[in-house]
Amino acid sequence: MIISHARKFIYFPDPLDIAPSLTRGLMPLGETNLVTIEKDGVDRPFFQGMSPHEAEWSFDALGHAYRSYMRVTLVENPYVRLVRLYEKISTDDPFWVARRQAGLGRRDFTSWLASIQQNGPGAAGKHGPRWRRYAAWSAKAWCGDHISHVVRAEAIEDDLEPVLRILGVAPAFDTGFTRYEKPDQWQQYYTEKATQIVQERYAWDLAQYGYATSMQHVD
Repeated sequence: MIISHARKFIYFPDPLDIAPSLTRGLMPLGETNLVTIEKDGVDRPFFQGMSPHEAEWSFDALGHAYRSYMRVTLVENPYVRLVRLYEKISTDDPFWVARRQAGLGRRDFTSWLASIQQNGPGAAGKHGPRWRRYAAWSAKAWCGDHISHVVRAEAIEDDLEPVLRILGVAPAFDTGFTRYEKPDQWQQYYTEKATQIVQERYAWDLAQYGYATSMQHVD
């Protein structure tokens, strides 16, 4: 998260930080030091990985009038984002790694997808890491009415340009957003059931941001 009280600006990277160069490019705008883990305190009440909902509580508690700020976040097509999340969990989760090393393979994508939630605990347990929880959330749950400007990863340059123009910042940096080279790299994970799960649980996202309701023609 990047906070500028002078510019009245807050940027919330997506929970997987899929455009790290964008985050680094906006970092010089920030004035508030953030701790790397959740830690409440009068002097440093903000922390990395904070959700927009949590940030609003902290801002208002300190008298900063959260909704007077430009509040920006990045979202991605849920079909693609959920595959990214699944791949990251399979690489980072010790249980999944041990299972793979034992030759048992990893949990199949469809059953994993059916087990997660688009809000609440997401794809993490009660004490799971924030990226794992929030990356499974729908954009509706993540943004709510706490965000004023949404940048779609698939249209990052177009959506970001008016935000930078308002801030008076030249887009002099690469966003760092990495697409899958070919759609079948992520489409291969989707069975008919998995596709239906996304259609039902992330219907608002698909409609709100102009994503295809099926995997066809989604890039």
